[in-house]
Amino acid sequence: AFMTNQLRQSEVDTAAHPKQLALIGWGPKSAPSPSPPPGQPRNLMLETRDSTLVLLDWRAPAAGTGGKVRSYILERRETPPGGGAFGEWHQIATALEREITLEEQPTGQRLEYRVIAVNVGGASHPTNSVTVVLG
Repeated sequence: AFMTNQLRQSEVDTAAHPKQLALIGWGPKSAPSPSPPPGQPRNLMLETRDSTLVLLDWRAPAAGTGGKVRSYILERRETPPGGGAFGEWHQIATALEREITLEEQPTGQRLEYRVIAVNVGGASHPTNSVTVVLG
């Protein structure tokens, strides 16, 4: 603690002449480095419990593939009632854990789900997508 206090005092004493800090092996604080976005979550699986309830679970990104995950974004896209092409992806929920139960999901049309990991550094690539028709 004493040495830390002395170094901090040296920072104050040499504030007008930062090169003097180098004489004691101390330098100005370095700029913070950005956090990398997380890696891609893996192995998204879907289980239905009744006609409007969906349970999704997935695995965390592989070790060493990016920064720490802060949360997960769940996205869904759907076909129009009666069929047709999938629409755009829309965020429907966020999760802190690697599973979520979604209630009151639309019935009678194809639904596709995916998960994206996020942190302060950005967003990951999405997981594989899973498709279901409820009802």
